Amino acid sequence: MKSELLESSNDYLTQAMKAYVKKTKLVYYKKYTQCTIWGYSIKKNKIYELCGKRIKKLYNDLFKDFGITLKHLNVVLVDCPDHRKFIDDTFYINGGFTYLGGDVVYIYRYDEMLKVALHEVIHHAFFFKEKALYSGDPIRPNVTINFNEALVEFLATLYQLKYTHNTVKNELKHSLNCVKNVVNMPNMVFTTQLYSYIVIKHLLLKKHKLILRYIKNKQYDKIYQYVYNTKINIKPSFINLANKQLTFVSASYE
Repeated sequence: MKSELLESSNDYLTQAMKAYVKKTKLVYYKKYTQCTIWGYSIKKNKIYELCGKRIKKLYNDLFKDFGITLKHLNVVLVDCPDHRKFIDDTFYINGGFTYLGGDVVYIYRYDEMLKVALHEVIHHAFFFKEKALYSGDPIRPNVTINFNEALVEFLATLYQLKYTHNTVKNELKHSLNCVKNVVNMPNMVFTTQLYSYIVIKHLLLKKHKLILRYIKNKQYDKIYQYVYNTKINIKPSFINLANKQLTFVSASYE
């Protein structure tokens, strides 16, 4: 099941990460009614069992909260040790991927594996507007954003907080620090979805109850309009991001 991660056309993983994947063996396998978990590592890893239980909860919650029944998914987990950083490159930002026409989810980074698994599964439940221009940044006149990625990350964050008994209020503090870092990055253009994952998601978290209601009622245009009308009130400043580790959700390791 891990062969897709080793394809030469796969540009999500560095060569070092692919070398790690090659060394791994199947150390965990569990078939649930909802999904099947394939865990690869060079040693036993308890996170795979917890990941499966979280995904099982997610299936139930998506049905309870939105009336959505997901297809059976194969979830491939590999615990590559490479950390995320505030660098606009998929090698430092992404931790998983999936194809909506298929039935496999790939999570290839240990960092925030529990939250990333939720994110990739949620992609099979919703599809929102993708490319749009956001003009509320204090430095850049326009930023290309992806509402689909921002809203999926928003939902994954809420469910991660729920499963770890954390609050949106506390998460907003961490989220705001991440926003400050991203806004003050040297990039005028972002090639990854980092801006959507962090900045746009933060705007959604600030109005999380309203955004959830809009999603339940399929009033997606109201979500987009809210984002368009909201500006980021952060003063530009120098922040040394060299080698600073990026964590999307403060409760990602619980």
